[in-house]
Amino acid sequence: MQKSTTAKVLDNFKEYQSELLFENVPITSNEETGLFDSEAKINSLKDLLNRVNDSKNQIKDRKKFITKKKITLSNTIKELDKDIEYTQIEITKTLQEISLKNQNIADFSNKINSLDSQILENKKSILEYLTYIYSK
Repeated sequence: MQKSTTAKVLDNFKEYQSELLFENVPITSNEETGLFDSEAKINSLKDLLNRVNDSKNQIKDRKKFITKKKITLSNTIKELDKDIEYTQIEITKTLQEISLKNQNIADFSNKINSLDSQILENKKSILEYLTYIYSK
């Protein structure tokens, strides 16, 4: 029986202790609402912080993508500049070759004209000679 009395005493002590605990810390409905409001505010702020962090990560990813794109475009521009320079050099060389060939054509045309005039003179001379020979 002593065990049950001791158990009852302990149970009574625990009940009394919990009653004292709740009696010493009175919580009104306003305080209760304030606690829930604070918790809601904390949750809202946590959600807001998570969204801000997600936005930061998205912006970082976009920045990396844009930076890579910018570097790629810069390299492409450099390659295009080199290709343009090479093409300009090739155009200059081709124009020089065309100019040289045009000069050669002009020289050959002059030689042809000169030879044509010599041929005409030689024909005249041959005709005169033949005329002289047949006239005798």
